[in-house]
Amino acid sequence: MDSGAFFIMAKKKKKSVKPARYHAKGFEAFKKLFFSDPTLSPTEVALRTYNCTTKGSASAIASQNLAKLKITHADLMARFGLSDEEDVRDLARLRKAKRLQSCDVYVKEEDGEFKINENSNDFIEVDDNKVQLDALKLSLQLKGALVDKVKHEGEIGLTLADVCKNVIKSRARK
Repeated sequence: MDSGAFFIMAKKKKKSVKPARYHAKGFEAFKKLFFSDPTLSPTEVALRTYNCTTKGSASAIASQNLAKLKITHADLMARFGLSDEEDVRDLARLRKAKRLQSCDVYVKEEDGEFKINENSNDFIEVDDNKVQLDALKLSLQLKGALVDKVKHEGEIGLTLADVCKNVIKSRARK
């Protein structure tokens, strides 16, 4: 070989072929699986349908396919059973939430004193006030009746003493 000679190796051009995951058959399979199994997220559907190497690529493909399907946020919510009617039913159920509370049973002894029965292992159902309050707060926020922050400009012509007087007067009327 000549020391001054050099060779230029030509690179072969790769054929630009669309990957199989972008063909119409893949989209139809995505669409079929997406609507048949609401427990799967769109990314999981893309992972099962296409030849994806990472969750990121599956997420991108799922996003593109959802755009092709023209699915709205309301449609997605309904797909997972999160309709407005279901939300209202859940909210009504939560406003009546109950919990179990252990309680001691008192027994009257022969000497007339009450003592805790050592063999009692009773439970009673009581209101779950925290859950009920959170549900009430949420329903009021949804109706727009409860605002987190109130802007106030001006003076308040009411003092704590005035409020206490009004409470005492209203209780006296009862």
